[in-house]
Amino acid sequence: MVAKAKALIANSEPEEALDLVSAFLQQDPKHGVLYREALRIAAFYNKTKKEEGRGTISFENAKLSYNQINDSLLNLIAFIENGDLNPEALTPPDTSWKGYYRSHKWQSITAFSALLIALAALWWVYQNSQDNKAAIEDSKLTVMDCPFPQGDAFNIMLLRFFLPGGGDLYPEGLIAEQLESFCSANQIKAAIEIMKKPEKPDRLMDYATADTIGKMCKAKMVIWGRAEKNGTESEIKTRFKYLGTDGDIALSQIKWQGENQLGAEKTLSSLVSQGELFEDIEKVILLVQGIIATESDKTQLAMNSLENLDMHDSTALLVKGMVLAENYLKVGDNPKALATYDSVLNTHPDYWLARNNKGMLEMQQGDYLSAIEDLSAVIEKKPDNAGLLLARGRAFEMSEQLLPAREDYQKVVDLKAEEAPAAGKLLESAQLKIDKYQQIIEQVEQKDVRRRTAKDTLAIVEAHRSLGQNEQANKLVANSRITHPADPFLLAQQVETLLRQRKKAEAQKVVKDAEKTGVKKEEIAKKSKNLTVKRFLLKGLD
Repeated sequence: MVAKAKALIANSEPEEALDLVSAFLQQDPKHGVLYREALRIAAFYNKTKKEEGRGTISFENAKLSYNQINDSLLNLIAFIENGDLNPEALTPPDTSWKGYYRSHKWQSITAFSALLIALAALWWVYQNSQDNKAAIEDSKLTVMDCPFPQGDAFNIMLLRFFLPGGGDLYPEGLIAEQLESFCSANQIKAAIEIMKKPEKPDRLMDYATADTIGKMCKAKMVIWGRAEKNGTESEIKTRFKYLGTDGDIALSQIKWQGENQLGAEKTLSSLVSQGELFEDIEKVILLVQGIIATESDKTQLAMNSLENLDMHDSTALLVKGMVLAENYLKVGDNPKALATYDSVLNTHPDYWLARNNKGMLEMQQGDYLSAIEDLSAVIEKKPDNAGLLLARGRAFEMSEQLLPAREDYQKVVDLKAEEAPAAGKLLESAQLKIDKYQQIIEQVEQKDVRRRTAKDTLAIVEAHRSLGQNEQANKLVANSRITHPADPFLLAQQVETLLRQRKKAEAQKVVKDAEKTGVKKEEIAKKSKNLTVKRFLLKGLD
């Protein structure tokens, strides 16, 4: 059971692990204390999952909650392994109601069970604060014990790893040796030290405790974890927490500043600042080296450490990708930064910063349809962000979709934000174009259908398309293709209107059907001025 539960946690399946552990503990009354802990963890997991489904918790906070859940679950499994059926960390304080409970056990048990579930979130906060306090007190750590000299060095503190099965594993020694050698060889001002207390931790330390100890000792990064033998191999899970000046790694948030002009300001990322890594320890060391080099302004060194680092764990991929993209931005290699953000979004599609930066870089490239898709995903989370609305409005206008562009500009004006004057000018300009195209549509529609020429049809299609009325434009193009099914220009127009509506599967079908009649993708691409359409036709879009 224990091995299977650990494997489920490693595979990011905490719910299945909880079910397995709870079922095991429920079988024997002697596991009462541990079973109640399992119920507490399950209640918190269900609460977090429900909030995530309703959208009442941010992606960052949900991630942190799931990390805490895994933390508590791993500690619970360790208690089971060690046969500790009544661990001190799970024993609630002695209070006056206990005597009453013992004498009225059966009358109280139903009410108590309900109360336990109802107060799960409150108990979670209390328990974590007690664990935090106990861990620091158990270590008997004081400022005098901190090994780092005063100064501005990149101090890295390695805490002793938790060894659930005992033994003589010492991963912190390997990590310290490798990092010290790396910093020395590359003239990075750093100090790497292993804390001696506690010598044998009795639980996996949580992030809050590590944060407290690290800050007390003036560390900029804390590394710790758990290690145990699994047959002939060692199984190591490494945790890290970046402390730095503000406690979170500062990454660039790209902002649109006018025609193909991008700026950036620093924003703090808690997601990249901490995590649990299930990768080989050598890969973890390379990842940490990349962070150290980045924070020490050794850009080329950081890229060398990260570019060929093959990682598969979700957290590791996020950290590697965001830190690597940050270095690409520093050297002005925006195409590589764009590709890296794309890779991050394959595993973390809701990470707004990667989505924001990808959209802005696509704007600069002229890939406006892709930019609209990415910026729209960020605007869903930040609906009143004037800068994002203004950027998306410009992307709509540059891709000849004037009505949605006008809508975004109007929102910025209504918000009375700093960007309102610029949005007001763009709104006036867009309205003049809208009036022009709406007049063309009225003139053509006033004609008798039998008297309309091919030129009229082309004009009304272009007008609808320029306004962003893509469904109407697509219907007109499809009708025109009945008599001209292999016309590359009409095919390009239809693919574009479908991509504007995010109907990629339908666009792919149009292209495949055209190829069956002998029309090549390259011929269609030549007839389109849209970069997204060309990319779709020549490279394909996922």
